[in-house]
Amino acid sequence: MAGVAFFHRAPNGALLMMAPDHSHGPTDGRFPSDETLALVRERLVAFLQGGQTAEEEEEVCEALARLAQEARDRRLHGEHVLLAVKTLWQNMAEVSTIRDSAERQRLLDRLVTLCIDIYYQRR
Repeated sequence: MAGVAFFHRAPNGALLMMAPDHSHGPTDGRFPSDETLALVRERLVAFLQGGQTAEEEEEVCEALARLAQEARDRRLHGEHVLLAVKTLWQNMAEVSTIRDSAERQRLLDRLVTLCIDIYYQRR
């Protein structure tokens, strides 16, 4: 029941509103799946090692769309997608080879924007 507030009666009789718990999705598998995570990583590596062209970015977007769909299928929120992508990014050896920290941050910012746009289907 995402987005629905729950009420609980305190011992003193007061009615308390409790926010829904979004920390757990369905238990029908790991998120992200190993297969999808590998695809996103593969496309990011190609993007980083290539010329960072529009075609390469589109391939990253296709992988991110698969990740976003996997999250939606599991009734997970966009935050789960961002966490998965940022964790992947931070653990990629290819990212650590980008010596210019401003460029590294610019690329991560672009990736986050793409994730958000794709998850919320604005792209």
